[in-house]
Amino acid sequence: MYTARRLRRRGSGAFLASVRTGLVTAVCAMSFVSVLPSPLSPQEAVSPLAEALSNRLAAPGVGFSMAPALRFESELHRFYGERGYAPVWLSPTNRAGRIDELLAAFRSADLDGLRSDEYGAADVAWMFTSPGPLSPTALAEVELYLSDAFLRLAHDLSRGRVDPLGLVGEWSGAREPFDAVAVLKRASLPSSASSALDALRPSHPQYGALRDALAFLRGGEDWVRVPSGETLKVGDVDGRVVSVRERLVQSGDLATRGAPSADLALFDPVLEDAVRAFQRRHGFDADGLVGPETLSALNVPASERALQVAANMERWRWLPNDLGDRRVVVNVPDFSVTLEEGPDAMPVRLRAIVGRTDRETPTFSSTIESFSLAPYWNVPENLARQDILPSIRADTMYLDRAGMTVIDLRSGELVDGRSLDWAEISDDEFLARYRLRQEPGPANSLGDLRIAFPNPYTVFLHDTPARSLFEGSSRAFSSGCIRVERSFELLDWLLAGDPEWTQERITEALEAGEERSSRIREPVPIHVLYLTALVEEDGRLGFRPDVYGLDAALERALMSAADSDSPIAQPMIEPCS
Repeated sequence: MYTARRLRRRGSGAFLASVRTGLVTAVCAMSFVSVLPSPLSPQEAVSPLAEALSNRLAAPGVGFSMAPALRFESELHRFYGERGYAPVWLSPTNRAGRIDELLAAFRSADLDGLRSDEYGAADVAWMFTSPGPLSPTALAEVELYLSDAFLRLAHDLSRGRVDPLGLVGEWSGAREPFDAVAVLKRASLPSSASSALDALRPSHPQYGALRDALAFLRGGEDWVRVPSGETLKVGDVDGRVVSVRERLVQSGDLATRGAPSADLALFDPVLEDAVRAFQRRHGFDADGLVGPETLSALNVPASERALQVAANMERWRWLPNDLGDRRVVVNVPDFSVTLEEGPDAMPVRLRAIVGRTDRETPTFSSTIESFSLAPYWNVPENLARQDILPSIRADTMYLDRAGMTVIDLRSGELVDGRSLDWAEISDDEFLARYRLRQEPGPANSLGDLRIAFPNPYTVFLHDTPARSLFEGSSRAFSSGCIRVERSFELLDWLLAGDPEWTQERITEALEAGEERSSRIREPVPIHVLYLTALVEEDGRLGFRPDVYGLDAALERALMSAADSDSPIAQPMIEPCS
């Protein structure tokens, strides 16, 4: 579990460089006098290294003044104490021990979008080429730093390398504790270093699919760049069409560049279908035209897409280990709400509207607990100031048209809005005494349904009367809450197996026109995510527009080996309730 709002990092390369400098200095100073005799029996060799480990952990830094702090000092003390201070990675009679196995585990970090050099993959070999034997004290330092580096990699694979609370707009959920001792115990078994890491990676199929996609992006040739120019469409003959063909073949959207006898500069229907497939994978309207938006996406280099995939793998590492067998997943950049129910059931995908760029939908996990039919909408203060009160002052009939009422906060009684002097009363004066509420009905901004789950942002799912907004591919129109196109299909899914809420009863409650709230008999986990790279149901890698511009900061944080003082994310206050 994260214990600080910023994760102060120091790479294993820096650790081992310090160790290397200190050890070489120490060894040279001793002129190899105080070293292990050679050869020794295993029984004779075990004792000095175990004793050195015990001394080092009992009094950190003693015997090796240049030793930097260990991130998992207390956990290493407990782990080695329980095993009688026997080494894991180094052999008392052979310094190599399990180093090849450990280095293979470190190198695997690159496959997960992490940096293997941070964990010592490039900095360990020196120990086995240095002249002469090393002292037990020196070997103890190496053993501990190897274990600490392994634990940092294990932590980063299972919990994420970057603290999301240090990145504005990113994940704000709690994670399960990281059990460093248990991880090292598993890794200490013969040939178990890599398998211990395998068990820590996110188990969701999306993570494994993105891992494969990352390898594909890094292993292929550079993508062809399509020259700029006018929009290309079917029937056009243009030299740029050849580049479009080559680019779409590289990404697998087009099977071949064309028949040998074909005019490769002709924009034919086969190429148009490939363009549509590319557009669908990138969350665009699939019109088959190579216009500015599509051209820009075509010309994003594979190396940049690799960074984007790595950033989204990191977002998966922030998620809870158990997402729930039956869950609702909101993906903000995909403008979707997906109902997932086990590995064998086909997920149901519903179109959604999310927060505008100036009123972002936050990301978090919670549990859907209740719903309201024909709900009231209590207008939050920020939206009253920004949207409603200016509209009322411009047109006092706005209240009637919008079905809104004014409630006196002191008495709880309704107030005739026409009796207020809107030209004289300030926003602060109004909000100190009154509250705006929209009544159930066809104009209600929440439509006929509100689905609630605890969260610090007062965000919820809801219906909407503005159904035409679901037609576009980009749907960032709300004030932070999530509008669902087929909201009652979602409600039916949530109420599955509940005999109390039949279709007839739901219809009766809606026709009554009064708010009716109820608990969900079996609460369902909900995860509001921000994933701009994903693997589609057909197995193809897809991308979505970075609607809130969050990818770049995360990519920089992942690539940086320096300490980071990124701005802290501030929680939203009443965006839409």
